[in-house]
Amino acid sequence: MPISHVAKLRRILQNGLFRAIEQLQGGHPGIAVIYTDHAPDPGLARAVFDAITRVRRESYRNLLAMIILPIVDRARGGQHLLLSNVNSDFVDRRSRALDALKEGLGLKQV
Repeated sequence: MPISHVAKLRRILQNGLFRAIEQLQGGHPGIAVIYTDHAPDPGLARAVFDAITRVRRESYRNLLAMIILPIVDRARGGQHLLLSNVNSDFVDRRSRALDALKEGLGLKQV
């Protein structure tokens, strides 16, 4: 049975982003890199990520971006995704770091 887009994204957020954000405390910027079995829908991922970082801005202020690296779906054409945090306190640092990652990893920015 195929996994729904919502279920894929929920797993990524629960097992990846929510755990990773606990490590980004103390005023230092960081990027959450999440390996997952299945690629989420890019549009859904963007909308939910923006809502989470906007509503809980204080918790996500140090997060520059979330990178999703699907393992299984990559072989079937799934893309690595880069979701930059427009609500980050470190916008000036974000573009340099993310440009290097996009080029090096072949990320699709959504």
